Amino acid sequence: MLQFTKVILIVVDHIQQSVGVLQEKIQRFNSLASMLAFLIPQVYNTLSLPSVQATCDLAAKLLLVEGEINEKFQTQSSGVIMSKNEYVYHMHGVSKVFPNGKRCLNDIQLNFLPGAKIGVVGVNGSGKSTLLRIMAGFDKEFTGEAWAAKGVRVGTLPQEPNLDATLDVRGNVMLGVAQQQATLDRYNELAMNYSEETADELASLQDEIDSRGLWDLDSRVGQAMDALRCPQDNADITSLSGGEKRRVALCRLLLEAPDLLLLDEPTNHLDAETVAWLQQHLIDYKGTCLIVTHDRYFLDQITGWILELDRGRGVPFSGNYSSWLEQKAQRMAHEASAEKSRQKTLDNELKWIRSSARARQAKQKARIN
Repeated sequence: MLQFTKVILIVVDHIQQSVGVLQEKIQRFNSLASMLAFLIPQVYNTLSLPSVQATCDLAAKLLLVEGEINEKFQTQSSGVIMSKNEYVYHMHGVSKVFPNGKRCLNDIQLNFLPGAKIGVVGVNGSGKSTLLRIMAGFDKEFTGEAWAAKGVRVGTLPQEPNLDATLDVRGNVMLGVAQQQATLDRYNELAMNYSEETADELASLQDEIDSRGLWDLDSRVGQAMDALRCPQDNADITSLSGGEKRRVALCRLLLEAPDLLLLDEPTNHLDAETVAWLQQHLIDYKGTCLIVTHDRYFLDQITGWILELDRGRGVPFSGNYSSWLEQKAQRMAHEASAEKSRQKTLDNELKWIRSSARARQAKQKARIN
């Protein structure tokens, strides 16, 4: 019996050690996965393009595996599996091909962290706006998987915003705070018709309003409209210019404050003072932001990540726009050097092919590639 007990204790000890090793590996894997996003762009300086793309694919797969490990094995002190979402949005194998056969996105593998400020860059036609439309749920014609984490609210500012023509400017802006306004309206309704039956609901609503700071909601809406130079409250939506409609849509979206904010050219039609206000607002924004813009200074001040769309691939870089430009220049110099070397080899081969018959006989024809 004693021997049996010792064996049991040894087995238990081994199990505990294995659990400890597994937890340590998970932590190390998390660190590795987080570092990969920074290291991948640097690889461009030393590897050929095919090797870089293979490295990107491997990194994306590692990030996906790391997410699965967190979901399955990350535990609280009590040992209960945690339900916390580490990422707000996931893209797995996303590809997009237009009807004319042009491919703009190719096997995109990305996970977006909460609170990240990300600038999306790339040449015209690289798929920046397409990426945002897919994430917003507007574009369904793609292969692969793209989904927001459970409970995450996604909001977008498309280049052509859709406003409610039956409402005036103020009415459209208030749609962004409809839930908060409904809470205030319900409180006022109960307060005007107070009874013992609704006393508990009234007290609960007051606590909610206090905790969310809704007493000054109307004032906050007015400040946002003034900062973005929105038209008059009672202006007819159908009479507004394209720029004015974008201001109204942007104001509504910022007041809505989604967990994932997708902005396509947000500074279009904005003056310098309004751009400065928007810049500071996004710096202080608590949620995740993806920004497509030609205003490079605006991008440089806000972002902590750059997502480059390059020949269909999504290449993340940790840093702002200026630091990304520096590594981009280094990468292009390396590619130019590699291309020059390749061209020199081709020229030498061409000269050899065109040489005399006697010279060709001096070397094996197998040398011709």
